Amino acid sequence: MAITNKKILNFATVDKGLKTDNFLKFIKKIHRSDKENKYTYLMDNASIHRTKKFMKYVRENKLHILYNVSYHSETNPIERVFSVLKNKINRNPNDTIEDIIKSILNVKNTITESTLTNIYNHSFNLYLDNDLNNNLNNDLNSDLDDDVYNKVYYNLFK
Repeated sequence: MAITNKKILNFATVDKGLKTDNFLKFIKKIHRSDKENKYTYLMDNASIHRTKKFMKYVRENKLHILYNVSYHSETNPIERVFSVLKNKINRNPNDTIEDIIKSILNVKNTITESTLTNIYNHSFNLYLDNDLNNNLNNDLNSDLDDDVYNKVYYNLFK
């Protein structure tokens, strides 16, 4: 699933777990909708987000990737959206993949811009309140000093 602070951009379902090729196909679809290459992709530290294939695509297409602070999923807005989705799925009978897709579409169509903005603001405030900004990731974020990282993170949540 891909979200902004205004809407759910897209989602995909896959059988038997997400693999690099599925993830890359999804990212390419999202990237095609970003004609001016303005998106910053906030990613958690899942291994799928750091594969050689994905990183090659990132470099070749100059994607803006920002990794969330390790071991602090509470600062990642998508986790709150997943929580809303899980509650919806758990409250309804979901015997088939089609039932689950209906639940996802229902959440996608009913979650408001205001709710998403609140989710983003809450995540950003947790990031600041817990002083997590001092625990920056390495890899792609390592060349950013703390002030630049915080500005990027803040702009992502505006």
